[in-house]
Amino acid sequence: MFKNGQITWLRLENFPINRTTNLNPAKMWYSEVEKANFNDLEGTMNCLHFTQLVWKKSTKIGIGVTVAKNGMCFVVADFDPPGNIVGYFSQNVSPPRS
Repeated sequence: MFKNGQITWLRLENFPINRTTNLNPAKMWYSEVEKANFNDLEGTMNCLHFTQLVWKKSTKIGIGVTVAKNGMCFVVADFDPPGNIVGYFSQNVSPPRS
């Protein structure tokens, strides 16, 4: 069992990662907000990157990035304490403010 919550991202093509494109891992993880059913987050398993990213009780984050010679990029984010705990979604994930 992992001590920390973890989300990952892999880019196979040789494209730059930046804050404005869809090749930004955090932006891609957060975009899962569109899939979230805030009335039943525990039943919405296709937005777990988003829910971990905004999990209120996760107060520390460590991010690692590696780029291979062929341009393939791997990003990992570790969260502590871990999120996505069954029974605690409603306490830790709020709907976006309008």
